[in-house]
Amino acid sequence: PLGALYRKAYREARIVVTRNRAVGASCLFRVIQLRSTARDAQLRQIMEETGVGIDEQQAFSRCDQCNVILHPIPKTRVEGRVPLYVFQTQERFQTCPSCERIYWAATHWQRACALFEQLKT
Repeated sequence: PLGALYRKAYREARIVVTRNRAVGASCLFRVIQLRSTARDAQLRQIMEETGVGIDEQQAFSRCDQCNVILHPIPKTRVEGRVPLYVFQTQERFQTCPSCERIYWAATHWQRACALFEQLKT
């Protein structure tokens, strides 16, 4: 399994982020060895080591399965495809053109935004 990870990291110029000590440093691709088990500390470490910050304009703009940019979809087109409560309480929806998953800003979105604010400080 690690061989496939190494090949993919090299081919796609990826950074491997892990707590697994078996994944060693490499001159072919970058490895970030996470020091903490705490999510917030891990995110801070990644941000510090990569120089990547949080772009709120880009947050929630991609499918978490396909990494494809999401597109707005009219509420009328999601009826019957999302839970009834979601349909009744949400007005804006997005969809992935690849896998057709539907996204909306619910409590997970609010928690993530609060986390983003925390990480800025």
